Amino acid sequence: LADLCIPNPCENGGMCNAATDGYHCSCQDGFIGKNCGTSKCLCDSDPCENGGTCNHAPGGYQCNCADGFIGYYCQTDLCDSCPCENGGTCNHAPGGYQCNCADGFVGDYCQTGKFRYLCASIPCQNNGSCVPQAGNYSCLCADGIVGLNCETANNIDPCTETKCLNSGTCFSSGSHFNCQCVAGWLDEFSTWLLDWCQVYLCSPNPCENGGICNAATDGYHCSCQDGFIGKNCETSKYMCNPSPCENGGTCVPETGNYSCNCLDGFEGMNCSIGKLNLCDPNPCKNGGMCNHAPAGYQCNCADGFNGDFCQTDLCASNPCQNIGTCVPQAGNYSCLCADGMIGPNCEIGKERMVDIPCKNSGTCVRKSGGKFSCDCEPAFNGTFCENANKIDPCMETECLNSGTCFSSGSHFNCQCVAGFKGINCEIKISDLCNPNPCENGGTCNAATDGYHCSCQAGFIGKNCETSKDLCNPSPCENGGTCVPETGDYSCNCLGGFEGKNCSMGLCDSDPCKNDGICNHAPDGYQCNCADGFVGDYYLCASNPCQNNGTCVPQAGNYSCLCADGMVGPNCEIDICDPSPCENSGTCVYKPEGNFSCDCKPAYTGTLCEIANNTDPCTETECLNSGTCFSSGSHFNCQCVAGFKGVNCEIKISDLCNPNPCENGGICNVATDGYHCSCQAGFIGRNCETSKYMCNPSPCENGGTCVPETGDYSYLCDPNPCKNGDMCNHATAGYQCNCADGFVGDYCQSDLCASNPCQHNGTCVPQVGNYSCMCADGMVGQNCNIDLCDPSPCENSGTCVRKVGGNFLCDCEPAYTGTLCENANNIDPCMETECLNSGTCFSSGSHFNCQCVAGFKGVNCEIKISAKWRTKKPHRRSGKLTYDDAKQVCVDDGARLAEIKSADVQDFITTQLTDLDPCMNGGSCMDKINQFTCNCTDGYTGVTCQTDLCPCENGGTCNHSPDGYQCNCADGFVGDYCQTELCTPNPCQNNGTCVPQAGNYSCLCADGMIGPNCEIGEESMIPCENSGTCVRKPDGKFSCDCEPAYNGTLCENANNIDPCMETECLNSGTCFSSGSHFNCQCVAGFKGVNCEIKIS
Repeated sequence: LADLCIPNPCENGGMCNAATDGYHCSCQDGFIGKNCGTSKCLCDSDPCENGGTCNHAPGGYQCNCADGFIGYYCQTDLCDSCPCENGGTCNHAPGGYQCNCADGFVGDYCQTGKFRYLCASIPCQNNGSCVPQAGNYSCLCADGIVGLNCETANNIDPCTETKCLNSGTCFSSGSHFNCQCVAGWLDEFSTWLLDWCQVYLCSPNPCENGGICNAATDGYHCSCQDGFIGKNCETSKYMCNPSPCENGGTCVPETGNYSCNCLDGFEGMNCSIGKLNLCDPNPCKNGGMCNHAPAGYQCNCADGFNGDFCQTDLCASNPCQNIGTCVPQAGNYSCLCADGMIGPNCEIGKERMVDIPCKNSGTCVRKSGGKFSCDCEPAFNGTFCENANKIDPCMETECLNSGTCFSSGSHFNCQCVAGFKGINCEIKISDLCNPNPCENGGTCNAATDGYHCSCQAGFIGKNCETSKDLCNPSPCENGGTCVPETGDYSCNCLGGFEGKNCSMGLCDSDPCKNDGICNHAPDGYQCNCADGFVGDYYLCASNPCQNNGTCVPQAGNYSCLCADGMVGPNCEIDICDPSPCENSGTCVYKPEGNFSCDCKPAYTGTLCEIANNTDPCTETECLNSGTCFSSGSHFNCQCVAGFKGVNCEIKISDLCNPNPCENGGICNVATDGYHCSCQAGFIGRNCETSKYMCNPSPCENGGTCVPETGDYSYLCDPNPCKNGDMCNHATAGYQCNCADGFVGDYCQSDLCASNPCQHNGTCVPQVGNYSCMCADGMVGQNCNIDLCDPSPCENSGTCVRKVGGNFLCDCEPAYTGTLCENANNIDPCMETECLNSGTCFSSGSHFNCQCVAGFKGVNCEIKISAKWRTKKPHRRSGKLTYDDAKQVCVDDGARLAEIKSADVQDFITTQLTDLDPCMNGGSCMDKINQFTCNCTDGYTGVTCQTDLCPCENGGTCNHSPDGYQCNCADGFVGDYCQTELCTPNPCQNNGTCVPQAGNYSCLCADGMIGPNCEIGEESMIPCENSGTCVRKPDGKFSCDCEPAYNGTLCENANNIDPCMETECLNSGTCFSSGSHFNCQCVAGFKGVNCEIKIS
């Protein structure tokens, strides 16, 4: 028989195994089918979001997420929650994200200022103002104060260190000075470092075009050559180049000025005002168009309108009779007549045409559209030839002044000779200007159509009768104010502008140097200098920033961008000199003025202050001849061949003994465990699943399928689910309901096995997930963030990790504040009064009152007035105690007998050490006529009776030398356990919040998973081939498959020919491919089943 495995029929890297029924392919992950030719398709749908890469994995697939994304599908963008504070920008980075902080902030989340909150700690003393800089701050000190933090009073007269050159006089006020310079010298400094009054404003000469510079008390003045004006003689008086005249006006040069000859219709200094602003607003009504004309304006009317202003609607009264329709025409109208009606206004019925023919033998001529006309005899005229035309109208008319008469029917027209007009040529044209009809100084000009008036500026109208408000609209530019004058106007210009219309700006010549911005000012203009410039001097020219710092120009100032490890206004402070690292650690410069310590192997800690004397290999055993290697506090076991595990405790060959492969499968040892080569008819990691099943039933014609070994009915016996989990029968076989913290088709993956929680965090199993319970001072999803690395505490303060993701700073005595950011330079005895002649002693920020005999208390405010009786006490063997409330000694619970006052000293001397008035573990110290209680941590009061513990919400207080520490109840965090993590509820989609130690976890509703139940399982493990995802209890699911598919995810195609279950209508032919079919329709039909007739 031929070997069916040669050549290898198994595709996609599958392994061929000969079998009694032919061969069997052991497929690689992600492939199924007889020949491994079918992809499980889990990666075909590209389920990984945000650039994640899909890789086949046992039981499904796995997404390798792009930088900055996490989640089963890489669906969670770590930057979406905006973790970067104080204006920081979140950028994706390998393993998470990174915050690019705004100037002045550092830290993983930009939560901390450069000197830890920068100006928030109010570092500037003596009423100085804190000014944030790039990664730093500077102090603007009050008068008479100097120093980095305004800490030093400056009693030196600044005039003793300042030179006012060129006969300038120095005046001082506190730490400030002012140089009063002589005329022509600049009275402002040109740099911080140079002297004053050294800039002579006339050198070099600022006056242009031959102007002469004259020094003045307010700077300088230019005496300009003829024809030039302006502060620097920069403007020509002859201002016709370029021409300022608008709207086609002609510029006429004049001495020190110009004038414009304007075209018709425009006026004003620059011809900018249309006389025929008579057209604005438009005087023409009903859509008429206003056009400029020599005498003013003219309206071109829309069809159907006439009148000077197009005010008459010719169709408004509907002149068309007998239901005729009026049609607008250009300057006229016409009538569209109803049937049977004719005439210009539809006034004639057609039936009357026979009865009313043309009169006086006129001939009726029919026209198109039901019209007609009458062709009259020579002696008659009119529409119907009704008028006798017997008299030549020129016989009765005289055309005067040599005019000639012409007649047409009953009409005449006089053609006048030059110089005359009128119906009878009776008007002499030249007479129209005598007397002059033009008002307000207008000039009359005779014209063929009468006369025209040339009006003076400021007047309009046919006879110049209308005064024009030349200030409406205002011709004044750049905010100038227009002042009306008789027939004219003038402009009051704002500072920095000049000219008739304020059109010339003093800033137009760009007098400001070095990219300075010129702004108009009441007395001319003012230069706003670019960052880093003052006067002509560039503050960064000499680079005042030390230690390779970069000078950054600021408005009228500069700041320094310091190199790594350098701080201070001029980067003058090296944070590694002297080195803060202990035990020979090396100080390493970091960005943003930070540092870290590179410790010797025997030391750890932020400053290498912790000795690391224990070799982890001395406490660890590598089994089975494994070799231990240590690095600091870590160890690694290098196993010999055949063993693996953290301690080499797992023998690789043991995984096949006993044989885990079921149904005759062969176990093969592999580097990652073992692989099963299954017998024909079985699949699965342990060959536990039969390929032959009764669902759907293979029995035809009503036969009953009887399950046998390997059928689904027996898939849960023995239980294939690992780690003690429950096997449930399902439609496609079985399904494993995994215990908390386990996932996978067989619950084979223990999410907490590799302990993803860093920094000694504890992995807590959840339903289909895990959460991390972090060690003190650690936060983050996997406890990956150490709040004390780098240390946020300043001024050598020690960062102390606290419960619930908090920390506090243990400050040196000279500093206070949350981050030890405040220097405590005030002697506490200056603000403290020790009463009753007590003496105050201070140490750093602490004080102690030493009381005289008979007084006690923090401020010696308590008078010791022990109430002793007048008789000696009975001496008993019982222990003496002190009743603090009643201030009496008690012997075994009973009061002492009275003693004499003279015996008090003897009693105190002999018995006080036997008393114990101090509560809560306090120690009693015997003093003259009094005692003092040294209280244990967390208690205060004369007798240590007051507990300082402020812990809320059931937190337990642990006392410590610096006060107390709250151990919070599950689900609470904060210095006082004041924050409840489950309020408001962070668990989404009806999830239940479960308090944990310093954290919380979410118990998710059915079908939801994720740290906050934010992910629906149907989106994580989609059913293939149109299968429907059905949620199950405990967050499980199953897939309801289409008839042609089976499998846990409907990934397996049934072997039934889909054409057996499909009918192609209208003689169509069915073709199948796998589980798909296609109907090839005959001509005239279309559709999935050829059900649509193409019509």
